[in-house]
Amino acid sequence: MLWLAAIIEIVGLIWCNSLSSSRYWNSVLVIEALLLAFYALLSLGSKVANFWARKKKINDVVDNSFGTQIGDVHSENYFDNEDIKAGTKKLLYNTAESCFFSYNEMKSMVISVCIKTALPFVILAFGLILNKAEIIMAIFRISAIIVLLTQALQFFITLMQLQVLQSRMFSTLKHKVGNVGQFNAESINYSLEYETVMVWYGTKIPDKVYRKLNDKLTNEWECQKKSFVVK
Repeated sequence: MLWLAAIIEIVGLIWCNSLSSSRYWNSVLVIEALLLAFYALLSLGSKVANFWARKKKINDVVDNSFGTQIGDVHSENYFDNEDIKAGTKKLLYNTAESCFFSYNEMKSMVISVCIKTALPFVILAFGLILNKAEIIMAIFRISAIIVLLTQALQFFITLMQLQVLQSRMFSTLKHKVGNVGQFNAESINYSLEYETVMVWYGTKIPDKVYRKLNDKLTNEWECQKKSFVVK
């Protein structure tokens, strides 16, 4: 919807003289306004839906880790840590697995995010080369470039935070537990940090990315678990 609105705006600014006299052009501009309005509403709806879904997932993580019944919806075969005894250790394993999957799934999306973000700059460059100020003004006028840059910034900040968090959790799992209280506190803190990062990102990782990488990442996770000393 955002890009279709952008195309309408660019076309209107380039051929403004000929289109302004068309009896249909006002209707097209109304469609452009509706597209932008629906984009804003659907973006908000997506974030709200993601927020409620994360709440259900948090309950599921706790129930799976401690064998409790806090949530009313439970996943099946989502976590691969049934060999770990229920408790904070299993919570840490489940959180580490979620972080491992999220990080690698988002890492696989880097190229597509870069292409989508770079596209406005390519149009901008062509506008400068062709001396088409109208094209440049159209991009900034509908704020497409700002929206895409904001989304890309959120994506890469989330990716960086997941990498750091994954490294910290793996480090904890690869060293013997000394202070049990400290270990329990770190496990809970890691879980809270992970969920905070994903809620802040506010966007669901596409199902097609999950389906494409699920088997591969599951095997890699099982291999990674062999290097952990915390059981």
